[in-house]
Amino acid sequence: MSAPEQHETLMEAFQLSAAHISAALTATLTDLHSSVTETTTSYVAKVQDTTASVASNVTETKASLQAALNEKTQALQERADEATKEITRMLNELTAQAQQKWTDASGAVCEHYTAATQDLYEKAEAAKRQVQQALEEGKSQLQHQYEAAFKAAEPAAAP
Repeated sequence: MSAPEQHETLMEAFQLSAAHISAALTATLTDLHSSVTETTTSYVAKVQDTTASVASNVTETKASLQAALNEKTQALQERADEATKEITRMLNELTAQAQQKWTDASGAVCEHYTAATQDLYEKAEAAKRQVQQALEEGKSQLQHQYEAAFKAAEPAAAP
């Protein structure tokens, strides 16, 4: 196989790997958004159960909900960290594989590879920003539910 044919085959393999990583990034973000939704939904249920069963004791309600808030916030942080690590792992794996194969490439082939790599890294960075945004939205939803619980619980506890 001639060098141009070999480089074309390598580029096709790289593009296939890049498409796989792009799909994995999308799946990771979808999974993270599902985790945020599940976490906030379970916290809303905890808020409702706690305020209904302990409405007469605001201090106990507050402590219980604060503990649940901390637990759910930590769970969101851990899931976001996992997503970011997975994105980084995929990129490192692709880079390690590609660098070994592309060391002898030059000219237009190298420029094409560089452009494709840059595009992939930009997608990964955008995915990392989306992970952070999903995390912040989840934390905000949890905090909102926590605060709303006391607006509802305090009048119920008043004499």
